[in-house]
Amino acid sequence: MIACYALEVLIRKLAAAFGTPDLASNDKLETVINQMPNYGGVDGLRKDRWRWLKEIRNNLFHRGRIPTVMETDQLIKEVLRLEENLKSAIANM
Repeated sequence: MIACYALEVLIRKLAAAFGTPDLASNDKLETVINQMPNYGGVDGLRKDRWRWLKEIRNNLFHRGRIPTVMETDQLIKEVLRLEENLKSAIANM
């Protein structure tokens, strides 16, 4: 559950660190993903991965569907990767 929450928080923080224009705190996560530039390890494939993980997150929060072991593993790996991306983005500011 924590990885599902952290996924959204870290994607939003990374978008802010990249200076993604015209984002408001109440924008849907899909909007944030779509508007994020392809930069610093973010590309179309990564955004597709985020969309897949967002669906897993939504299934948990809105439908009560517990992620599988593989889905949980992928969420945790992506959260760790996002943390590293965010550290790098902040260091390069």
